[in-house]
Amino acid sequence: MDRSFLSLTPVIRASRRYVCIRTLTYEDAEEREFQRRLYIGRSGDVENTTFAILAPDGKKPITHTARGIRQLFRSPDEIVQWMDQAADYYEGERKKKHLKPQPLTALPVVSDVRLGLNTAAADNLPLVVLYGQTAAETARLKARAAFLAWKPEFIGRCAYTAATSAASLSAVEGGAVKPGLLVVQPAGFGLEGKVLARAEPAATPEQLAATLRQGLAAFRPEPLRGPQYQRAGQAAGAFWETKLPVTDYQEAQARERTRRHAGPRGR
Repeated sequence: MDRSFLSLTPVIRASRRYVCIRTLTYEDAEEREFQRRLYIGRSGDVENTTFAILAPDGKKPITHTARGIRQLFRSPDEIVQWMDQAADYYEGERKKKHLKPQPLTALPVVSDVRLGLNTAAADNLPLVVLYGQTAAETARLKARAAFLAWKPEFIGRCAYTAATSAASLSAVEGGAVKPGLLVVQPAGFGLEGKVLARAEPAATPEQLAATLRQGLAAFRPEPLRGPQYQRAGQAAGAFWETKLPVTDYQEAQARERTRRHAGPRGR
């Protein structure tokens, strides 16, 4: 989508001073409404992608809003310079008010395992599933994983999600997995997964870290990218069914073309 703008090292470095979010355009009604407040495209409604940089209040855009990053910035150098200048300005405002910076403590989870597999496959990353038999057990796993997720060794190297029932893990080895921290290899174009490493729910932070290392060592990135990946998915009959109607007419047309190739694996 961004022709590698967002995956370049200088842009990633600049982004460390920001909270970066990816909205679930057609998967979450609340996030779709948030996106609608930012940008309405030629279709007259929410389009598949939106790019904006917001003030620290998370509401006021401090750039124009657009469908993509290239509509606002001509080069990676330009966006890095802009982001650094904006971050410097707001850091100065924070210091004037004698406010302390808040450390990153929350785990950046995808809302469910279904979306987690798809997101991890799209980003070519392993998926870490925090699976507890109760909500309290899952919360403890998430807290321990959050402690590790922001460490330099692991930051940006995994996608995360949480689960409290075997039914929500049906796409991971048919749901036949035990609770704990699971490092999963996305497969089937983000429609299923295989466990690479697992730690018990009561594992210590050191044991969880060792499991993450084991899973990362065993993970094998998908070699096909871009059009090759798309053609392979069509040949396999893979198709993603969204929870909400697609209002971007270009996206809807592309999906309809893909749907004609999809078989029983799509969902």
